[in-house]
Amino acid sequence: MMATAPLLLAALVLMAGGALANIAKENTTFELPCPGEGDLAYFLLHGRGHVMPVFYESEDIAVYDNGSIIFQSIRVEDEGTHLCVRQHNTSYYAHPVSIRVRPLPPTNMWEYTYKSQFVTGLIASLVIASIFALSCVVYKKQWKRSTHDKIVEPIVNAEGYDNPVMNTLEEGETPSTHM
Repeated sequence: MMATAPLLLAALVLMAGGALANIAKENTTFELPCPGEGDLAYFLLHGRGHVMPVFYESEDIAVYDNGSIIFQSIRVEDEGTHLCVRQHNTSYYAHPVSIRVRPLPPTNMWEYTYKSQFVTGLIASLVIASIFALSCVVYKKQWKRSTHDKIVEPIVNAEGYDNPVMNTLEEGETPSTHM
């Protein structure tokens, strides 16, 4: 059991390496090989809509008899799973071949990325500043003593402590300390 673990790991690494081999960088020359045995019959490219036989050439694609297709300047639109058909003896075999195209970064990063983040940050800071200013105005207006308010006398004065709740004397009564 322990001896098969390194073999399994090696197989996974080899499969992952093979899967990553068909990643192209946009606007570069890229060769896509056709797996399998036999003579190449044709390539059918995803999104092109027509068959490309051996020795097919256009301004951006060339198909060779060794089973490879060369993209002179690969584009993001060329990404996908293409079909390579080989003839071995009297039978035809189709092999799907996938390409991933890594796009080039935009030439103006400000326009694509940072402009929207800047505008979002600016709007957020304006909202926060307006909330702060509004709360300052509300605080100033709420706690300002108006001229219409009744001025309440303090309960501690020069004669001592005067608790209005305890003042329940009727007219003519004398204060008492008995409870």
